[in-house]
Amino acid sequence: NESQAEWQVLVTHFPPEHGEKEWRRLVHEYGVDLFLAGHRHQQEVHYMEDENFLRPTPYFVSGGGGGITSEGVPDAEGLDDMYGFMDLTLTKKEFMIEAISHGGQVRSTTCFRPRPRAPQRHHRAPHGNVGRGHEGEEDDRPPHGLGSGGDSRTLHLAVG
Repeated sequence: NESQAEWQVLVTHFPPEHGEKEWRRLVHEYGVDLFLAGHRHQQEVHYMEDENFLRPTPYFVSGGGGGITSEGVPDAEGLDDMYGFMDLTLTKKEFMIEAISHGGQVRSTTCFRPRPRAPQRHHRAPHGNVGRGHEGEEDDRPPHGLGSGGDSRTLHLAVG
């Protein structure tokens, strides 16, 4: 809850059904904005549907690189979610996930915003410089890999 990051993203191999009780607690306690997983050899996006026990945190499974195995029989034209990749577009204010099949079809597009943060508790830095400049100063460097410039920064990733 004390992170200054615009987005809090949790990445793990196993989907949240593996350890559901603990993931549910951590996601809600720390305000995680997105849960990314693999393991199952199919593409899944879960957001506000009733079955998403992490709601309002979306989670997705990008298991499209399953080699010769998948959770079902892949369609020759790619009109399914057995193989493919996730195309992620991230800005300061919005995250967009497009699930794209092995045939190049966009299977789904999901957009969401960061979760509201809990009120910050301010702690005095014990030795003045703890990773964000000297005490009381803000470090105005852009986040690693995002370039510079206000809300116009965009990070574009493909996960497969």
